[in-house]
Amino acid sequence: MSDRPIDLYGFAKNRYSMLYLAWQSEFHSHPDGAIPPAFDTWMDSRFLIGHRSSEIFRNGAAVFELRHGSTYEIRDADGKLRVFRCQLDNGFPHISFMDPDAGQVFPWITMPGVFSQAELFSLRELP
Repeated sequence: MSDRPIDLYGFAKNRYSMLYLAWQSEFHSHPDGAIPPAFDTWMDSRFLIGHRSSEIFRNGAAVFELRHGSTYEIRDADGKLRVFRCQLDNGFPHISFMDPDAGQVFPWITMPGVFSQAELFSLRELP
């Protein structure tokens, strides 16, 4: 974990595609004929087996902590609760929204730019 909060908008452009490029490198360079897992399946496995690191982030006045492998809820601008999983890749956050009632899990996306400051003030880690 860093000593100071990481600015969510301070990441270099290449950080947004690093895990996608790692997935491509790992599975598309093997000529063994095996069918590689889909990107989101691979990301799901990283979520489950990664070490429990955490980072503190800043988005304007909102300062918050995220932990790799944790699930969170956030209240959006309409007051609706949204649930998402988080994984960190060397301090860079990726999230996947979930609908626990329907048992639906959505694709992994990068986090910067997804939430407003007001939404981040409502952030809560779920047990």
